[in-house]
Amino acid sequence: MMALALAALLVAHFIRAMRQANLFAADERPRTIQLMVGLSIAYVINAVLPFRLGELARGLYVAVRANLGIGRVLATVLAERLSDLVLVFAALSLFGLADLPTILILAAGIVAIIATAWALRLCKPARRALWWAASIFNERIRTTIADFAWSMVKLVASTTLVRPRYLALTLAMWAAYLAAYAAFARASGYPLAEVVTAMVDSPLRSLLDRSREMGSAIILFTSLAALLILVLGLATDWRGVERSVARVRRLGLPLVSSADPSLRNAFINRGDYGAMLRAHFTDADPLVATFGLHGLGEAIVHRILPGGSDAITAVVEIEQRFGIRKFATGPAAAKLIEQAEWLDAHAGDLPLAEIVDRSGDERRFRYDMPYFAGARDLYEVAHTAPSAHCAELLEAVVTGVAAHHEVSAAGPCAPEALARYVDEKIVANARAALDFARLQLPERYAINGQPFAMAEWAPLLDQDWLLKQFTRTGTAAIHGDLTFENIIICDRAPGWYLIDPNPANRFNSPLIDWAKLMQSLHLGYETLNRGAPARISDDAVTLMLAQSSVYAELHAHYLGLLAGRFDAATLREIQLHEIVNYLRLIPYKIRNQPGRALSFFACASLLLRRFEAEHG
Repeated sequence: MMALALAALLVAHFIRAMRQANLFAADERPRTIQLMVGLSIAYVINAVLPFRLGELARGLYVAVRANLGIGRVLATVLAERLSDLVLVFAALSLFGLADLPTILILAAGIVAIIATAWALRLCKPARRALWWAASIFNERIRTTIADFAWSMVKLVASTTLVRPRYLALTLAMWAAYLAAYAAFARASGYPLAEVVTAMVDSPLRSLLDRSREMGSAIILFTSLAALLILVLGLATDWRGVERSVARVRRLGLPLVSSADPSLRNAFINRGDYGAMLRAHFTDADPLVATFGLHGLGEAIVHRILPGGSDAITAVVEIEQRFGIRKFATGPAAAKLIEQAEWLDAHAGDLPLAEIVDRSGDERRFRYDMPYFAGARDLYEVAHTAPSAHCAELLEAVVTGVAAHHEVSAAGPCAPEALARYVDEKIVANARAALDFARLQLPERYAINGQPFAMAEWAPLLDQDWLLKQFTRTGTAAIHGDLTFENIIICDRAPGWYLIDPNPANRFNSPLIDWAKLMQSLHLGYETLNRGAPARISDDAVTLMLAQSSVYAELHAHYLGLLAGRFDAATLREIQLHEIVNYLRLIPYKIRNQPGRALSFFACASLLLRRFEAEHG
């Protein structure tokens, strides 16, 4: 009969391992034998030590053998123990097998775990408190604690523990445990109720402590099955265990998991996953946190790309297919929808990024574009390829965009729309820029040793003067953000395509596209975004001008291309639109990158001075 009890106990342990495996994403699921060995280690330690300390060793073993984050594994251990607590609490309460203090302790444990999970899910102060408490540790351990909390919330505060397969395995597991306990009761002569009570009603006591009440037979019964699994597992996987121990000694534990347990997502890059956890628990970057919660779907995130917009851009993998995903929330989500609609509408007129999938609404929206190996933006190509080749690429882009402007040409901008454009995009932004600058600079200041004055911005506050400057009022379906980083060079015909349009302008002048190219080349916009921000010392601003020698050559070439297409008056308006582009960037920088806002204010000052010097 004891042999039958041991066999039933082994079956129950096997089903428990299968059940725990269901708490992992399919592509990260540990082997069943690894989970069984981890469980056996826990039983052996729990036989001697109280407070379920063996569960830590269990999580550590599985994390090392399956190369998963220990926080992620411990979250599955906590989740499955929670479901056991609920079942045991219901059974003991229903059949009256435990006294009131035990029932209350079990209820308190259940409520504490569930309440903590929901508090971390819904309450920002709770997440910030956890992050603050974890800050006493180093960065790796703090991130692991956040990883554990994140994973625990996704398991406990979701439908994971009530899915049919998980519930069926839970019932089958406890049926096997009860069969094992019944067989042990018959073999040992103890009443079944006493055996069940001894096994489940004091989860924080060690088995050694409970043996004082029931004798050593109960230790033999529970430990022998664990030792058999332990010996079998180590014997069949000894080389793997040996390699894991060596790796831990050499590199340390895999502290951070890369998977979202309920959405089957992953962050391949540990830094990206850590940034997402930090954003979620500190609310420092709500967009990154929301991307982790709602922007992934079934995707695996390989890399989050740098960008200067209100959207997240990432390289993702979906069903073994790579793509570029853009995700945004709130007003930026509405802009993404406009982008997607514009890319669809003009796919036959220009080389544009193809949208292969989209999801969401104006609250949260994402779309996916194909990923082409070797594709790079024109900024990177310009600084790594021969200048003659880059000049050819620039000519091809100019020719293609000019043809699109002709095909999509519309009538002149309505006077009221132009007036609103001037008021909202120029006057209002100029005021915001001056208000920001005056917090740090006096009315007279210097940029790289040259004297400047706030008074030079006066024309940008004069709506009547500004309206007289815009004489080329024809409109078209413009791209709206034609900078070098939005021009992608690839080996597919015609060799380039455009991404990230910004078509929502009150004044859709084709000159805006030409001014955007000027914005890249004239002062080195892309490098300005990547380099050190401007510095203030007394009344002076030090700005590292970012136009590289390559950009200087391309700028001269581009001016020649424009001179071949437009008269002097049109070129003058393109320069004015370039100033407007910087004005539109400054409020965004003030909101999102205040350290760089002064750089763009200084650039606008330089452009305004040059415009005045050339045109009066």
